[in-house]
Amino acid sequence: MRIRGDSHLTYCTNVHAGESLAEVERNLQVYVAEVKKLVCPDAPFGVGLWLSARAAEELREPAALVRLRARHLARSSTSAAFEAAASG
Repeated sequence: MRIRGDSHLTYCTNVHAGESLAEVERNLQVYVAEVKKLVCPDAPFGVGLWLSARAAEELREPAALVRLRARHLARSSTSAAFEAAASG
């Protein structure tokens, strides 16, 4: 979400941390989608994606990453910036 000129405000999922990839996907579906709907329903919405070590390991399977991107982008109808920070 642009706030001034080229500055963007992003939302980080570390406030809804999930250990498994399924939990991360649920958080994207429930919380991130709702925040986007409230603050910028028709504009790009940057997302900082917090991943546990377990979820990051699950994403090592290429098909899992493709599915995660496809599902999130299909719901948000916009491009999203994913930044991942893996934590044990």
